[in-house]
Amino acid sequence: MPRELFEKLKEYLEKKRIAVAVYNANIEAAKMLESSSKVQEYLRLCGVKSVVSNPKDFNKYSAFAKFIEENDIKDTNGLIVYCGTYIEESYYDVDSFQYEKRYTRVKKNNPDATCREYWDIEKKNSITIPIEACEEFESTHKVISLSLVEARGKFLDMSLQSGQEEATKELCKKYRLK
Repeated sequence: MPRELFEKLKEYLEKKRIAVAVYNANIEAAKMLESSSKVQEYLRLCGVKSVVSNPKDFNKYSAFAKFIEENDIKDTNGLIVYCGTYIEESYYDVDSFQYEKRYTRVKKNNPDATCREYWDIEKKNSITIPIEACEEFESTHKVISLSLVEARGKFLDMSLQSGQEEATKELCKKYRLK
């Protein structure tokens, strides 16, 4: 993603982390107040058992996924995750009176496979490629073999530590699809 957008991501993550910290501090303050006998009596008279909820954990990975959902990232690092190989089947749906498509996941080297699914880790939608075009697609793109969640997590951690370019190189070196 462009440097400006990456800086925006860093700010977004920091704001989320601070918001969770403030929320948790407020929870602690409310717990302290509720320990007072006068506050407990007041809550009892109001018919309230407790106003304190559980503290939250800051999860930078889910925040990164939310950031991706909220921002249409056009210029990515081109790091693609292989998500699976499928057989496309058509069937007639008697309820809708239409032919529908159904995809059944199979092993990568299944001779009956019709397509493969890939996902750019900085995008919110997957890419489906016909099986005939997969070899060319994989040879011209940086395709890695990890789960999407794991790839996004490793990319985020490495990017925050050593930059996006270095993270992309390292992930390609370790997890390049064979």
